[in-house]
Parts: sequence; C-alpha cells; structure tokens
Amino acid sequence: MGASWLKPAVFLVLFLVSAWMNFNFIHHTFEVRGYLLDIGWFATLFERTGFDLANPRAINDLSYFTVHLSPYMLVFSNLLHGGLGLSGVSVFALHQALSAGVISVSLLALVASARPAGSRRVWPLVPAAILILLNNVVLAAFGYPHFEVVQYAVLLAALALAARQHWRWVAMLMVLSWVIREDSGLLCAALVTALALEGWLRRDKAVPAKGLLALAGLSLIVAAAAITIKSTYFSEVSPLADNFLGHPAFAHLNAGFVAERLAGLSRRIDLMAPLAACLMAAIIWRRPGTLLVPLGLSPLIALYLIAVREELGAFTLYYALPFVLITAWPFYMLAKLPNRRWRSFIAMTVMLFAMTAPVVSLTDVRATYFPLIGIIPAQYDSAQARAALEERLDQLRSEDPGADICASQGVAALSPDSFANREVLRFRGAEPCDFVLYFQSEWLGADYQLPDGAAPPEQIYDGRIRLYRP
Repeated sequence: MGASWLKPAVFLVLFLVSAWMNFNFIHHTFEVRGYLLDIGWFATLFERTGFDLANPRAINDLSYFTVHLSPYMLVFSNLLHGGLGLSGVSVFALHQALSAGVISVSLLALVASARPAGSRRVWPLVPAAILILLNNVVLAAFGYPHFEVVQYAVLLAALALAARQHWRWVAMLMVLSWVIREDSGLLCAALVTALALEGWLRRDKAVPAKGLLALAGLSLIVAAAAITIKSTYFSEVSPLADNFLGHPAFAHLNAGFVAERLAGLSRRIDLMAPLAACLMAAIIWRRPGTLLVPLGLSPLIALYLIAVREELGAFTLYYALPFVLITAWPFYMLAKLPNRRWRSFIAMTVMLFAMTAPVVSLTDVRATYFPLIGIIPAQYDSAQARAALEERLDQLRSEDPGADICASQGVAALSPDSFANREVLRFRGAEPCDFVLYFQSEWLGADYQLPDGAAPPEQIYDGRIRLYRP
C-alpha cells in the first residue's frame, strides 16, 4: 500500500524523460544546423493557420496535401501556433515530445501487463523503462523526426488499453488515427482485426470481436475515401509512384533486386528479433494469435521491400516503425496467458532483448540515431536566429535587388519561406551564386569553401550563420 505511488512515478518519469529529450533534440537540430527535408518543412507547416497547409517556398508552391492528406496537422497547428502563438519549431518539438512520451509509456504499460502473475513489485519495470528508451527502432525514428510517428503512438496506446479491456478508449483512439494521414485507416484496420481474431481464437467473450471487426471495416472505408479524395483533388504529386512503384511502375523490380532487399532485411537483427520473438512465442505458448500482427503488417512490409526508394526498402529512419508494433504485440499476448509464471518470465526476458537489439551498424550512413544531446536544453533561440536572418536578407535584397542569394540546407530549414526552391543548394545544380548563406557546421562542397586569402564571411546572429560572397 505504501509503495502504491511507485508504479505511477515510474510511468511519469519515463514519459517526462522521453518527452524532454525529444523536445530538446528538435531545438538542437537548429542549434547545430537543421535540414530542410524534412524538419524545416514540418516546422513551417506547423506555423500554418487556416485550411490550405501550403508548402514553404523552398519546397514548392503546392499544398502539403499533395503529399499526404492530414487534417490532424491543421488542428495541431491552429491550436498551438494560431491559439498559443508558439513558433513552428516549438510546435513541432512539442508534437514529437508528446509522441515519444506516449510511445514509451505505452510500451512500458504492456510490459507491466505482461509481468508474471503474483509479481507485485515495481522494480522490474525500471530496467524495462531503460530498455524502452534505448529501443533501436524508436531511436532511429526520432533521430529523423517526422510527424507520422504519432500514428504509432496512437496504435501502441490503443494496444496498451486493449490489454486492460478498455475497449471504448481503443475505439476512440482508432477514430483519432483516421485523421493523421490518408492511409492511417489501413494500419488501424490491421491492428483492430488482430485484436478481434486473437480474442476469437481464445474464445474470450470479454473481447468485442464483432464490434472490432466492424471498426476495422469502417477504418478501411475511411482510408479508401481519404485516398480517393487525395488522388482526386490533390493529384499533383504521387507519393505512391515516387516512393514505391517508380516511373514507370515496377520497372526497377527483378529477382536480384528483391534478393538484395531480403538479404538486407535478414541482416537487420533489430528487425528480425521481434519477428523471431513472435514466432517463438507462438510455438512455446501454442497460440497462433501471436503471429496475427506480423501477418497483418506483412503487406506493408512487402511494399517497403519492393519500394524504389532505398530508405524504405532498407527500413531506415522512421520507416522501421511497423516493427515497433510487432515488438509490442507479444506483450499483449503474454498478458492474456492463463498461467504467467516461469514460462512467461523467460519469454518476457527474451522479448525485452528483442525490443532493444541495437545491431544495425553505427557506420551505416543510411541510418540515423537519436543522440543523447537531447538531455541538455538547447542554448540557441531559433526564432531569434530566424528573425536576424530574415532582417539581413531584406537588407541584401533592398541593396542589390538582382542578387542571386543561395541557402544551404540548414539555413533553408530555418526560414523555408525566405528562399525559392532553386535558391537552395541541394536543388540548385552547378550555377554560381552571388551570396551563400550557410551554418558554420555545414560542409557545402568545394565550390563554396573559402579559398586561400579570401575575406572572412560575415557572421549573423551569434556566428553560427555565415554570409559568404564567392
């Protein structure tokens, strides 16, 4: 009774640590140097009020809805930027912080649900919390921050609530997930169907299988409608073709391509471990339901494997997030075992290892990992830096209206509406610039390095941003 506060305290500390580190990390990326694709892009979108969600000039003159239909982003930006006046960077940082906290707490809640029967002590949750913070796939996803990570925060929270039979909350979270992206209903349907079939296989009348299957069907209908609306009214960009199918469709596919992708997946032990854990649990517990989520997500995994873009096929960055859901599923199953003692304890230990297997090579430049620098608050005010940058730009353009001013990725990320797409060095090509703006920490290539004897560049704000005339 006296230690009843320990468990909530562990959950609260885990949430706050995860949120704190991710909030600081977003600000640190602008302190060192941001990148336009995609953190500067998203930070700008989170400053949009109204209902058009226009892309910044540095990207294109289209709406973000041509990439993804996301009513959720509109609500978030209008509330926090339009309502509270937070900068786009701070809104994005808060969004990622909340998503990280929910993911960590949801995983810990599943571990707590799956503890061996009769174990009332809280201390086993502490190493579990530490392991969750070090989950390789989660670190990679937050190291290359995208707002879509909230999809998996919602799904994992729903799974944790399902383990405790809070089905109304599960349904509410699934409905919330529909507005995150046009295809979010597909992920929702996969998870809800798994929950329904698993309950049916166990003949558990406490699981509202018919209601869950109806929710899955409704999720598919909503996803189909959203995809249709996007393809009809926002058809200028085709993420399906650009990311997955290629131009022309499937021209990149051959036996060697598929074999190489499968070999790459087999070497990702941090991804194979949760798949192996699901298979192991299904055999040990004699419960085929343990394979339902991996099977439900198999079409998405297969689509990633044949994707024309390397990042998707290699499951780097945030593209590995489906494996977090696969990792969490055996814990839900373990919570439903009738006898959860030594056999369950051993299985849980193995699965905890599967959650954290950090086996992707740290020298792989395609992978991005979340740095521990997020523990320390950023010492750099991105809003003030942007104001100083924009003031200097106005002076340059008034003094020399015809000047061709170029921006590095980091500078363009800081103020994406200040530069046209062709003025960003990433998109520019080889033509020279009259002025180049860049972060001190950036490497711009041989064409824009200071030659011997050149005058030093002008320093803007606190010296992190440099203005150089080649």
